[in-house]
Amino acid sequence: MGDSFVSDYGRPDRRLRVVYDNGTEFDLLLRSLQRALNKDKSSRRITEPNLGPLYPGAEETDDLHAGYIYVLRSKSEEVFVAQNRCVIHKIGVTGVDVKSRIANARQDPTYLLSEVEIVGRFKLANINRKKL
Repeated sequence: MGDSFVSDYGRPDRRLRVVYDNGTEFDLLLRSLQRALNKDKSSRRITEPNLGPLYPGAEETDDLHAGYIYVLRSKSEEVFVAQNRCVIHKIGVTGVDVKSRIANARQDPTYLLSEVEIVGRFKLANINRKKL
């Protein structure tokens, strides 16, 4: 934070040096940041580092099921795929059960016309999966 000063409107303010997670930097006024946080309904303020996760790990009774994000590994015998099996993954989103989605993987070019193994499956709730 920079030195405090009084703005043209008679309110105290100061410059902040903000570094975003993508590495960009910006000189922002403290009051501008406050206004942006108050305007954004999904903004979060972390006041204590040990408050826990932003979202609960357990399902709430009123959660709306939106589908799954899935991570798959191909069982293809294609030489390049077989040699790089540990790094080549298919990541997708679906509104149905993941096992139903991959039931015909052997006939689907999306899955390299071969069987796949499920590496991870994450349930989505209260979100538009198509926008995600």
